[in-house]
Amino acid sequence: MTNGYELGKFSYLDALDAQRNYFRNEALYIAAAARYERLKSEILELAATPASHQLDAQ
Repeated sequence: MTNGYELGKFSYLDALDAQRNYFRNEALYIAAAARYERLKSEILELAATPASHQLDAQ
């Protein structure tokens, strides 16, 4: 997008909008990756805990 703006193919507002969308999507990706890792850790923790201990925690 930056190259297109520099070559005059896109307006400044289009370039800013694309940059804003890029950073928003990057933040959403990072949040999703963090959630995935947190849930994966919880699943592995539950899988390593004997069933009798899981019932006591509830």
